[in-house]
Amino acid sequence: MELSELTVKLIILFLPGIIATSIYQLFGNRNNLDNRSFFVLTIVNGFFSYLPLGIFTKQDFLFRFLLDTSLQPDLECVFKSIIASIILGICEVYLINYGMLYCIARKIRLTTRSGHDTVWDEVFDNQNQGITNYVYVLNEKSNKLYAGTVENYSMSKSGKIELLLNNVTVYDAEERTQELYSINQVYLNLTNTSYVEIEIGESYGRKTES
Repeated sequence: MELSELTVKLIILFLPGIIATSIYQLFGNRNNLDNRSFFVLTIVNGFFSYLPLGIFTKQDFLFRFLLDTSLQPDLECVFKSIIASIILGICEVYLINYGMLYCIARKIRLTTRSGHDTVWDEVFDNQNQGITNYVYVLNEKSNKLYAGTVENYSMSKSGKIELLLNNVTVYDAEERTQELYSINQVYLNLTNTSYVEIEIGESYGRKTES
């Protein structure tokens, strides 16, 4: 199947939007965008990638092309817009990952949401001012209590929870002040036989850092 000249020109034209949206989806969105959302966001990002050229350099190729599709793509404008799209995509990632839009919205009482998909993310996302990254994990099956700093975490759509803890101290679950041993790292696949106790303030004799 051969692509028409107009199709090729449109691909070149919207390349900046595709790049910005790809950056957003790769680094700033936990869930993949469906085809419709990706298409719409590509158009929006493409428009805002070309907009600075029209405002600051008077290069309004995008708008002229929309009125006259017989025009050939201005590769210089496309290249400059690609640079703008990379910056735009990075800005969108920061807005999403650090919850800046939700932070502003909460300040003006527009919403009470945090921007996280789950409470799990809300608790552990310290890059976005999470509640804590030090946890106590009680495994009732092994009768052990794991205390350590969260290095990484995940929760799948099926409900599978994983934790990677650093600088771990293992206690007896019944005598919680009785230290069994210490280890550098522990991987925990949490199931119905485990639950997480989040430390806020003082807990089990350990004082959290202020």
